[in-house]
Amino acid sequence: MMRNGRLCDVELLEIGTSSPSFNTARYRENYAKQALMMFFPITAVDDLKFNGSHWEKFMAVGGTKCYDAKLDSQDETPAECMWEYGKKILENIQTRKTVKSKMKRPPDPLTLGTKRPQSTGERTRAHIDDEVRFDADFSEYCIDDDDDDEDTHNGILEPLAQNAKRSH
Repeated sequence: MMRNGRLCDVELLEIGTSSPSFNTARYRENYAKQALMMFFPITAVDDLKFNGSHWEKFMAVGGTKCYDAKLDSQDETPAECMWEYGKKILENIQTRKTVKSKMKRPPDPLTLGTKRPQSTGERTRAHIDDEVRFDADFSEYCIDDDDDDEDTHNGILEPLAQNAKRSH
């Protein structure tokens, strides 16, 4: 399925089928139109179609053939041919889609070794951790010049002393 102007999955194109379903024909037309606009040199919009079809043009310019590095090493793209490196880009897009949707990422070794105990609430009940002041406040890192009970630091940063409490 194509969403947000993205290229659909190549499997949906049913390449090699001569009589595709209605939906497959729509996928083919949209895919071919986007691929041709990106990787086929045109001078007019009509250059994107052959016999009224984007898919026919895509097939005619070699869009369904795999990337060939030998052809890519040529200085110029031959007339009426799709840019060879563009095929590699299309293959890469498809590979990334396949990997994202069908392959599972291996577990991260750091995550595997990290213990994440469930909170039982004991530390909060024992007043060890205060729910309101769990994280460090920015003002804890500022200098208090006026030495009164108010916690105003005038926005001046100061490194913590060796015996100061830290949040980490």
